[in-house]
Amino acid sequence: MSIENRNIFLLVLFLIYLLSATVISAAGLDGFIGMYSMFSSFDEIYCIREVKNILESDGIKPLVLNIVAGKGYIYGRLMHMLNSVLCAIPYHFFGMEGLVFTMRMAHCIYLFVGLWLITRYVVTNHVNQILAFLVLLVLPVTLYFMGIPKPEALQVLLIGVFINLKDKYSWAWIFLGMALGSKVSIAFSVLFVGIFEMMRDIKTNQIWSLLAKGIWAMAGLFIALPALPLAILNANFRYGLQNIFATTQKPYDDPSINFFSWLHKWFNYFSESPQILSYLLMLTIFIASIIYFVRFNSKRYYILFAYGALLPIMLMTKRLWEHYLFLGTAMLLPLVFEVVQSAKWRMAKYALFILFFIQVIFHTRGVQRASEELQSAEEVNIKNQTIAMVEWAKTHYPNERLGIDIMLYYNYSWIGNEQITTVNFREYQEVDYLILPEENNYNLPAEFIKKEFIGNLALYAR
Repeated sequence: MSIENRNIFLLVLFLIYLLSATVISAAGLDGFIGMYSMFSSFDEIYCIREVKNILESDGIKPLVLNIVAGKGYIYGRLMHMLNSVLCAIPYHFFGMEGLVFTMRMAHCIYLFVGLWLITRYVVTNHVNQILAFLVLLVLPVTLYFMGIPKPEALQVLLIGVFINLKDKYSWAWIFLGMALGSKVSIAFSVLFVGIFEMMRDIKTNQIWSLLAKGIWAMAGLFIALPALPLAILNANFRYGLQNIFATTQKPYDDPSINFFSWLHKWFNYFSESPQILSYLLMLTIFIASIIYFVRFNSKRYYILFAYGALLPIMLMTKRLWEHYLFLGTAMLLPLVFEVVQSAKWRMAKYALFILFFIQVIFHTRGVQRASEELQSAEEVNIKNQTIAMVEWAKTHYPNERLGIDIMLYYNYSWIGNEQITTVNFREYQEVDYLILPEENNYNLPAEFIKKEFIGNLALYAR
């Protein structure tokens, strides 16, 4: 395949992807139902709130503070800065729906471009590039990141830019610093790359080059986390940065989860597929990465980077969330097609492509089920009952804190309303009133009394 034909194919693919992303991102623009919503979740509320606060700042000082710190640094600040710029005009003309839609679409584009940059860097043959890229676009968690703004999409883009430019320009290291500041989960990966680069530059006596790379990387980190230098001067900024690491421990963590639990989760990455197919595909990725690491020197640091994004999660994280495995898996998968090309197994690449691509059939069934549930009479009923209960509570208790159970409906227009928040059975202590399903696991203390019923929902008052 010529480079011209490849680029034409990519353009057509991007237009199809953009249309699909538009359909997905246009769903549920008013809010979400339940913590297992396919298109949105509580991370999206966090991102929307941060962008909204920046766009609605009522002065220079509040604007600076909302950009630099906001309500926290869990995902750094770069993602919110970029989203604020992109969403400013849509929010002005179309309100909250314009903000939500634009933010989702921006992350879809980050993801597309970033995955392509990674594929192009790893795979040399044009046909294999297309095959590997198509597989990446139908990975199960790719769809998840198309429906919710999380930092992984931006990280993929920043890492893709970095690896394609790092050998040409020392300033490319600014992108690695920004990727780290966007989510600290790649800290071990950055450490591996840093050590690799340091050893190489010292060996070739390129000390000034090494120093320049370090300065650019730190500059990128400060851009993504502007509070980092300010933490030296101000205790509030230090506290905010400490919370980045505090969020690695959650009250719902399961102590029984260990490395082998994660290993099983990784090999069952294509979870909607038959387990034997998922294990076969993931074993193929693992073997290809080992073969490439042993046979070729040029991208060993890249493979270490990918595993550096996986192993700390497997060793230290106590909750089995599939999207944590996305970055490392997406970086390793294109190696399969490069190894097959180097071995000159010409027909094998098509067989592997079919095997990897066929899983989307199983995954689509799961997506279809989730989509049907979102439109079901039960979900619509939950939404209507929740809205009715909130309106009743706001009328009768206009100055009290109101908590809505995370399994119920939450409207994005409530973001910024200090009276309304989402809660679970461990987080309700800060509110005065609770909207819960009649059957719940809250085990409320005696001071909470049922005050009102609407359908299957109850309002509890402290």
